[in-house]
Amino acid sequence: MKKLKKTGMSIVEIMIVAALASGVFLVAMNLMNSTTRSFKKGSDLLNTQVLMESIVEQLRGDIRNLISIDWDKFEKEGLLSFQATKKKASGGLENVTISYSLKEETLGKKKGKTLIRREGNDLTNFHGVGQVEKMVLKPLRKKSSTDFHCVIIFLTIFSDEKGEGSASKLSFGGRFFSKFLE
Repeated sequence: MKKLKKTGMSIVEIMIVAALASGVFLVAMNLMNSTTRSFKKGSDLLNTQVLMESIVEQLRGDIRNLISIDWDKFEKEGLLSFQATKKKASGGLENVTISYSLKEETLGKKKGKTLIRREGNDLTNFHGVGQVEKMVLKPLRKKSSTDFHCVIIFLTIFSDEKGEGSASKLSFGGRFFSKFLE
């Protein structure tokens, strides 16, 4: 009589294959998860950097065109308000009043400060509620004079959308000078 050969798999063999497949699947999931997290964090940081650049460029452009500062508003209210030149659509230059302030706002559960730029009667805000953590705009006078020297700027912003981990945070510090008063 001929002996029959077994062609099936035992329970132990099935368990070993399942464990190996689970291990490979776990490694692949961890790799994809860390890649996604890195992508989200990088995207978040890039969005924060673009916001910082737009705020700084607007401030730099406004202050470079500065003609005079309203020192009384700054000393009494802490509001940076100044006259600056701006190109007209028809050509030529016009003087406009520009001011920057931080306003406490609430949007749903989110509370925070919003940077407001006012040019004449037009209001502009650059970002969502609560993205500005700190902002210092301090104009300095020349030594032994009431003439404008420069504006010291310190700005710290958070990312708009927080992914896993801590939110992206960027800071900028610098001095801007007026090209009209040099």
